[in-house]
Amino acid sequence: AKTMRTRIQPVATMLQFRLYGGKSLPSNLQGLLKAAANIGSVIGQFLFGYLADALGRKRVYGKELMLIILATILCLTTPTGRLSPNGSLIYLSIFRILLGIGVGADYPMSASVSTDRATIRRRGTMLCYIFANQGWGSFVGSIATMIVLLCYKHVMQTDGETSKVDGGRYRLFCFLTSKANAWRSLANHRRNLARS
Repeated sequence: AKTMRTRIQPVATMLQFRLYGGKSLPSNLQGLLKAAANIGSVIGQFLFGYLADALGRKRVYGKELMLIILATILCLTTPTGRLSPNGSLIYLSIFRILLGIGVGADYPMSASVSTDRATIRRRGTMLCYIFANQGWGSFVGSIATMIVLLCYKHVMQTDGETSKVDGGRYRLFCFLTSKANAWRSLANHRRNLARS
């Protein structure tokens, strides 16, 4: 949950300049934006935990990945130029809640499905791999954010054109990065299902 909260911080800082001309985000919307994924995570853990028990893990497993992909695309397509600044933050917060539901669902599902399908000797190793990859994903995501910001540093500081950061190349980069991560996760899902 901490990683979802820290990933939005660079975006919130960029939105200060893009939407509010460098002024602070409204405190109530800033709180909602930063807490949205954590709120969704709690909902997703309970909801998908119940669904996995009621319908079976095999039927539910993989649906959370589809939800994560959809919510990521919807977060990336926040129409900051078409909505009011407050409306943009609300839009982003709603889809971050949806993203949190998917991520929250993936926490217990991935751990339980991989341990169900692993031999007794390999269960601990599989759990270590699963939770270590969350840290590696946060690390790579943070580096990717810094690289993109460095690429646009001149445009933002010298020209003052923060809308260029909100443009197509930045979103395309984020979209391709999320698709690569989603593809890797989908391959892991399929491999786990094939073992059963």
